[in-house]
This record gives sequence, structure tokens and C-alpha cells, in this order.
Amino acid sequence: MRQIFFIVVLVQSLGGFCQELIWESGVLITKNNEVLTGSLVYHAAHDAVLLKHNEKVDFYPAHKIQSLRFYDSKAEINRQFVSFEKNEFFSANALVEIVINGSVKIIRRLKSRIDELGRANDANDFEYYILANAKIVRLEKFKAKILPILLEAHSFEMKNFIEQESIDLNTKVAAFSLIKEHNRLNTKPTAIAAIR
Repeated sequence: MRQIFFIVVLVQSLGGFCQELIWESGVLITKNNEVLTGSLVYHAAHDAVLLKHNEKVDFYPAHKIQSLRFYDSKAEINRQFVSFEKNEFFSANALVEIVINGSVKIIRRLKSRIDELGRANDANDFEYYILANAKIVRLEKFKAKILPILLEAHSFEMKNFIEQESIDLNTKVAAFSLIKEHNRLNTKPTAIAAIR
């Protein structure tokens, strides 16, 4: 009887809490490759998601999630996250946001708990990383570790882009610009046969 009372109190308190949250329409893919659609709340500070699906609310921590997508109505953008297991950069399983997608990705993770809902106020509230060749590198290591890869792939085009855009290779903006350009070059259609 005591356990039933505790469960009822817990569900009621969660119900009130859930109504105050901003629910966004989205898709969550579990580690078992189960695709779930519904309304969700992403909580960055806890690397977790609440998902309203089939008339119930379920809690998904990062270690049960493969990826998720949702439209952030406040920022008016689509957000995409992937889950990473504990590694040298993350002390526990973590959900990271894909900021730039392509063959080389820029991902980010909240630095610390920003507010009670785990939301950040601006770009400086995040730690940024680059995902290239299945390895994670801190954004600060772009010039030493990633730029050589980009130059090897598209030497002429990248050097030309750097010169034309007057890019300072010692800035974070350079990393974003050059990775976007590299990804654009990688998706550019190539000629299959020469026209004679």
C-alpha cells in the first residue's frame, strides 16, 4: 500500500512538472534501433530526454539513445543529437548536438548546468569538438589536427578559399568556415566522363 501511495505522488508531481516544460515534436532512435516519434523535451544538463509517445511519458538517458531530432521552436531551427559513450572527452554517456553535418562534423556539448531546464544562453556556454575520421578533437586543435586533413583532401580549393576569404587560421570562425567549405566540396558533383 505504501509503495502505491509513493508511485501516485511521484506520477502527480511529474505530471505538473511535464506540463511546465516546452514540448517539441521530434524523433528519437534508441540504441535498439527503435524509432519513436512524439513530443519530447531535451534536457542538456542531464543528457536525457522525456518523450510523450502513445499516451505516456518515458524517460530516456543518453545511454539508451542512439540519436534524436526535433524542431526547436524558440530558436527556430532543427536540432540533431547523437549519443557518445564515455571517452576521454565525456565522463559519462553524452548527447552531443551536431552543429555542422558532413564528412567532417562540428559537435557541441553544454559546458555546465546553465539553468534549471539545462538550457544555454549563447554559443559560449558550449564546448565544441570536431568529429573527423571517427575521432573526436577539441575545436581548439583545429589548425594542428584537422586543417592538414582538409588541405590534403582539397589542397588547391581550400588554399584558394582561405586567401579569397582572408581567413585567420587562428580563430574558431576559421574552423567553422573551412569545415563547411570542405563538406561543400565533398558533396560537389564530379564529372563521370569528359566531354569531347
